[in-house]
Amino acid sequence: MKCCIAALSVWIGLTATCLAGPVNPEVISGTALMAGHIDVDAALNSEMGETIFNEIHQKFPHFKSQLAGFSQIFGFNPLSDVHGLTIYSNHLKDKRGVLVADCNVDQEKLLTLLKMNPSFQDRQYGDYQIAEWTDSKDGVTDETHYGCFFDASTAVMSDNLEDLKGAIDVLAGTTESLRESKALPTFRQASKSAILSAAMQLPDAWESADPGARMLQNVVSVTARLAESDSTVKMGIALKTSDPDDAGYLRDILTGLVAAGEMLKRHDDLQWMQELVESQTVSGDSNLARLEVVVSNGRLMQMIDRVKKQQDTKKD
Repeated sequence: MKCCIAALSVWIGLTATCLAGPVNPEVISGTALMAGHIDVDAALNSEMGETIFNEIHQKFPHFKSQLAGFSQIFGFNPLSDVHGLTIYSNHLKDKRGVLVADCNVDQEKLLTLLKMNPSFQDRQYGDYQIAEWTDSKDGVTDETHYGCFFDASTAVMSDNLEDLKGAIDVLAGTTESLRESKALPTFRQASKSAILSAAMQLPDAWESADPGARMLQNVVSVTARLAESDSTVKMGIALKTSDPDDAGYLRDILTGLVAAGEMLKRHDDLQWMQELVESQTVSGDSNLARLEVVVSNGRLMQMIDRVKKQQDTKKD
C-alpha cells in the first residue's frame, strides 16, 4: 500500500512541477477562466534558485544520493527531467482544474507503480488510455484521480473525468485552445519570460459586491507575474477593466499606494525596504492598470541571510 501511495504522490508531484519551460497556449482550453504557469527551468537557473539549492546542498549533505535513489525508483530526475507546470480551469466556482505536463519520464515505470494501487483501472478514450485510481489515507477514501500520457512527452491529470477528456481534445487539436481564442489576453503577455504567471477572468458583474465597489465590478481580469532579469526580481499585477474611466481610477489608486510606500521607507524601522526595493512603476493603457515592483536580487538574498542568522542566534 505504501508503494501505491508513493506512486500516486509521484504522479501528482510530476504533474505539479512540469510543463516544458515557457507556457504553451496550445495546451490550455480556449474557454479557460483561470490559468497559471511555473517555468521550473527558469526558476532553477535563476540566481535565486541557485542560491536556494546551494543552501539545500549545504544543509542536507545526502541530498544528491537521495535524489539519485528517487530517480532510480521512479524513472525521472525532478530537477532535470521536469521543466514546468501549467494549470487551468473552465470553472471558477467548482474546485475543478487540469494539470498539463511535458517531461522526460519513464512512463511505463510510473504506470507500473500506479497499477500497484488496488483501485487502479484504465479506460479508452479514442486513441488514448486514461488511468484512474483512488488514494486513501488513514483509511479515509480520497477523491478519484484521472491521468493520461498524451504522447511520449506530455502528461495530463484531473480529478474530473470530463475535464480530462476535454484537455485531451485540446491537446489533440479537436477543440479550441487559448492560442485561437480571445480568453485571458493579458495572461499570454504576462507569461513571457516569467518564472511564475497567473490570470483569472472575472464575471461581467459582481452582483454581491457593495455598490461602492463599482470599479471592482468592472474589473474583467486580473493577472500577476514574477520574473528575474539583470539581477533583479520583478513582480507585477495588472487589472483589466471594461470601463476606461475605472482603469484610470485604479492607476490613481496604485500611484497613491506607491507614494505611501515611499513615505514608509523613510521610517528608521523600515530602512530595509529602501535597500530592497529598487523601483515601483504604475502604467497601463485605456483599459489597463498595471503595477510593477523591482527588487534587488542580491539585497533580497542578503536580507534572507540576515534574518536566518538572527533566527540562529535566538536558537543559541
